[in-house]
This record gives sequence, C-alpha cells and structure tokens, in this order.
Amino acid sequence: MKKQVKIDLSVYPLESVYAAAYTFSKDAYVKLGKDKGGSLSVELEPKNGKFPEGRDLEGEFRNELLHHAFRLKVSSVNQVLRERIVVRALLSAQPKTAEPAAAAPVLDAELEKEIEKLLKEAESGDYKDDSLGIAVPWEKSKNAKNAKKTKKGN
Repeated sequence: MKKQVKIDLSVYPLESVYAAAYTFSKDAYVKLGKDKGGSLSVELEPKNGKFPEGRDLEGEFRNELLHHAFRLKVSSVNQVLRERIVVRALLSAQPKTAEPAAAAPVLDAELEKEIEKLLKEAESGDYKDDSLGIAVPWEKSKNAKNAKKTKKGN
C-alpha cells in the first residue's frame, strides 16, 4: 500500500522535503519525483508491507515537513547571531598578545638555580626544611606508621 503526497516547492524548501523524507525513511521507502506542474511527488511505501491501521501518513509527513521548514527558517534567521558567538568565542580563546616571547617566559639565572635546588631536594628525599611534614610522602610519614600499627592491632 503506497501513499502519494504532493508538495508545492514554492511553499516548502527542498531541504525540508529531504529532511522529512529522511525522518520517514526508517519506517518506509521514500521515492521523490517531480511532476509536470513543478510540484514534488513523494511516494511512501511501508518497509514491512503495510502501515498500521488508523495512521494518517500524509498528515504525519506534512507535519514533519512543516517542522523541518520552520527549523530551517529559524536557523537562517539566527545565522548571524550564531556566527558572532563563534567569532567571539574564538577571539577570546586567543592569547592577549601576539608576541611569540609571551608564550614562553624567560627564566633568569637566579630562578633557574632555585628550580634546580628544589628538584635535587625532591629527588634526594631530604625533607629537613619541612617542619610541618607536608612534603613527606605518606609512606614515610608518622601517620602511615600509626595507621599500620592500628591495622595490625585489629
């Protein structure tokens, strides 16, 4: 049982016809053809051989067609706004200065020495200057030893 739907292309854009046809393609085979009068003919044929009883296929297709035509209209109206939002987002993501030196800060000799000292201290595991015990790894801390004693006691 095939269903024919005539579409006036002066009312609906062709893109909305394609979108509506694609929506129906999960349940039906869709065949598009052009009539002599300039209107578009859409033929819907059920994939399982028969459409469910009481289903107004033409009405559903026209509603889907209207939905996609409206979506395209809203999209075209908001296109300038969307483009401005994207441009602003891209511009805000760029660095404030275009100088290449701003990307990689130059370290002075004193700062480099301090970094080297800290790296050596971290590698050696010497935490003498850490009075609060913040830099001491958990395994070497008093709390870890107390936790092991408590666990063994239970």
